[in-house]
Amino acid sequence: MSLLPMVFLNGRFIPVSQAVLSLDDLGFLWGATVTDRLRTFRQKLFRLDEHLRRFRVSCEQAFVPQPRSDQELAHAAEEL
Repeated sequence: MSLLPMVFLNGRFIPVSQAVLSLDDLGFLWGATVTDRLRTFRQKLFRLDEHLRRFRVSCEQAFVPQPRSDQELAHAAEEL
């Protein structure tokens, strides 16, 4: 894995410098976003399952579709 800052966008890991959003993206147009931050201790994610549950509930409450499974999200978080 690269030491460059990376993002997980549309199912892919890419350098942050290549991350772009379309002008018709709902997050851009309507502010339709949900975020959650994770703590790490000794390079291990802290309480990942709790964060994923909270993130999924937040997506549902904000009517933001989350097509990725918890396992896919966990894998992406662990890779980042």
